[in-house]
Amino acid sequence: MKEPPFLISPKDLLYLEDLLSHILVFDKKCKHYLSLVNNQQVHDHVVQVENMLATTYDELLSILEG
Repeated sequence: MKEPPFLISPKDLLYLEDLLSHILVFDKKCKHYLSLVNNQQVHDHVVQVENMLATTYDELLSILEG
C-alpha cells in the first residue's frame, strides 16, 4: 500500500516556525539566567530545562528533515 505524501499545510508550517522560534528564545533566556543564578538547585533546574529544549528542538528538526 502506498503511503500518502508528507505535506505540511501553510498553517502547520507557521505553527512549526513559531514553535521553533519560541524554543530558541527560551533557550537564550535560560543561558542568560544561568549567568545570574547563585543557587545551585535553581542552576541545575535551568540546565535541565535547557537540555530538554535542545532535545525537543533536535527532535522537531529530525522529523521535519524526514
